[in-house]
Amino acid sequence: MSVLIQGMEMPTSCSVCEFTHRMHHGELVCRLLNVYASEVDMEEECPLIDVPLHGRLIDADRFDVFAYDSEAAKKYGDTFDGGIEYVLDVIAQSDTIIPADKED
Repeated sequence: MSVLIQGMEMPTSCSVCEFTHRMHHGELVCRLLNVYASEVDMEEECPLIDVPLHGRLIDADRFDVFAYDSEAAKKYGDTFDGGIEYVLDVIAQSDTIIPADKED
């Protein structure tokens, strides 16, 4: 499981990260990895991920397998356009995992 902290900017280095702690001897420690920050390669090891501006995010894995069954065919029509309309309705009715950015 992951946590999104809305409004938090991606730190440019461990020294400005909100998840580092300065030890009594001055060394910074990453609270997320529980190691000295000087040992962390930000590009390879940092567990923080920059989430780009986006619209509403849904769990697309839910759509890996779903059927356009006979009931859907009755409602949307047994055509290519009906199938597209069905898929768009299923997506529109899906739960939002992360809301859209306010800027979007």
